[in-house]
Amino acid sequence: METLLTPKTRAFAFYDALLAAPMNAAWQLGSFVGAWVGKGPKLMRESFIELTLTSGTKRVRCTEPRVPPPGPLPVVVFVHGMSLHGERDPRQDAICDAIAAAGFRVLAPRIEEVARLQFGAASVEEIAEILDAVARDSTLSPDGSVAVASVSFSAPMTLIAASRPTLRARVSSALVIGGYCDPERCVDDLMTVAEDDYGRLLSIWNFMRFAGETNTTVDDAFLAMCRDNVAERPEVTRRERLDGLSPRDRARVEQLLGDANARVELVSETWARRPELLRDLDLVPHIPALRFPIAILHGADDKVIDVEHAHTLAGWLRAYGKPHRLCTTRLIDHGTRKSLLHAGLTLVDVLATLRFFFEAAQDQRSSTSTQTS
Repeated sequence: METLLTPKTRAFAFYDALLAAPMNAAWQLGSFVGAWVGKGPKLMRESFIELTLTSGTKRVRCTEPRVPPPGPLPVVVFVHGMSLHGERDPRQDAICDAIAAAGFRVLAPRIEEVARLQFGAASVEEIAEILDAVARDSTLSPDGSVAVASVSFSAPMTLIAASRPTLRARVSSALVIGGYCDPERCVDDLMTVAEDDYGRLLSIWNFMRFAGETNTTVDDAFLAMCRDNVAERPEVTRRERLDGLSPRDRARVEQLLGDANARVELVSETWARRPELLRDLDLVPHIPALRFPIAILHGADDKVIDVEHAHTLAGWLRAYGKPHRLCTTRLIDHGTRKSLLHAGLTLVDVLATLRFFFEAAQDQRSSTSTQTS
């Protein structure tokens, strides 16, 4: 049943979420928030483990509570987004530390395709293989279950991987932060109206790759422009990045950078010519196979992936009777945490959504919990 919260009921819910919560839940939420905002003593420790995959071994960062609670630690695999820093993006490090401080073993693998700022079926395959390896490793997950958390473009790919028959009963819960629901709309927004140059650069580059329009020089130019964007270097640098291109490549790149219609045409033709790309990225057909609770956290003012994607995902989950909780908040934009003052009364919802994820991650039986959003 869907719950509507007015400002008054939110105020009462604040006490329910913080004061009336069981002591272990209050400790858990307090530890998470303290670690996320970087206040208080460091409550976690970092090490590295080796995962055995079909392609060989993968070295994975593991973050755990410095003083672990009694019993085996539930495991969360955190899948990074398309950041220049890959699995060591400082924003992700902060969330991983916070989840670990709340009493979890957090594994943060590098997803090779995503770390190269690319997306597609290979990412889903690698995520699925990692989840399977963790769930089958009794030293990491004694009960054979694993929770997942992910951000941005990687979040729906993680859910798609978790929907596979070999995994859907092993995944205990999921935390989706700033993810898309409709890949076509997401890409169209990035190409036209989204106020995010970094996302647009990545989208142009990836669709040029899909269309076979890139080469090593073009690839290097786009990666350099992405780095310039993150470093907030002046626009003159972009022109310098294009100097090394052939006249034909430079004209095409400049057209796509400056003409929204050309970008839309590139995407439309690519979807039509390569329909498997859309199938690989479309989460909705996989929703009926999901068997675990899903917590959705999305920035109310997200300028990269519009908040409407979170509402659409919640709508599909509701339609299929899947347990979930939706929280939209100004505490985050697209993966970046703001001051707690930005959260306002939505801090209640943030805490309740995190608690929903934590409880399901600790006990697979919670997958039968009542649906809320």
